[in-house]
Amino acid sequence: MRAPLSRTVVVLLASGLSRRFGWRDKLLEPLRGRPLIDHAAAELSALEPLARIAVCPANKSTLAERLADRFVIAVNKTPAGGLGTSIAVGANVAQQFKPDAVVFCMADMPFVERELVQELAERIGPDGVQIAHAGGRDGVRPPTAFHASCLPLLQQ
Repeated sequence: MRAPLSRTVVVLLASGLSRRFGWRDKLLEPLRGRPLIDHAAAELSALEPLARIAVCPANKSTLAERLADRFVIAVNKTPAGGLGTSIAVGANVAQQFKPDAVVFCMADMPFVERELVQELAERIGPDGVQIAHAGGRDGVRPPTAFHASCLPLLQQ
C-alpha cells in the first residue's frame, strides 16, 4: 500500500533569507499581480492532505499572516543556518501528525502543480520508494516526498 494524500503532510518551505534578492522579501514580490508566495500556497491549499505546514522565519510575520488560514505555521528561528534548518523544523512539526509520507515544496517555486505533489506522495510507501522527487534524467529537484521512516534523519 502506498501513501495516499490523506496520510501525507505537505510542507511549504518559506523561511529563506532571499539574500540574492537584496533588501526586499522575494516571496512578497509581485508575480502576475499577486505575491510570489501566494502562487505555491494556492496550489497546495487546493489539496486535502493530512496536514499543510508552512515553515516561516521568526522575523517576517507578514509571511505567516498570509498563510495562517491555510497552513499550520512552523517558525524557523535560525534561517541563516540554511535550507536544512527549514527542513528540520518542517519534519519536526510533520512528525506530530504521524504521517505515512511528507512532501517538501519550495515557496519560491510558483508553478508547482498539485497533481505533481499528489503523484510524488503516492509513489511513497512499503511497496513504493522511500524518496521521490521531481525531475528526471537531467537532475533532481523539488518538490520531494519522503517516507515517514526518513523523518528522524530529516529532523537533524
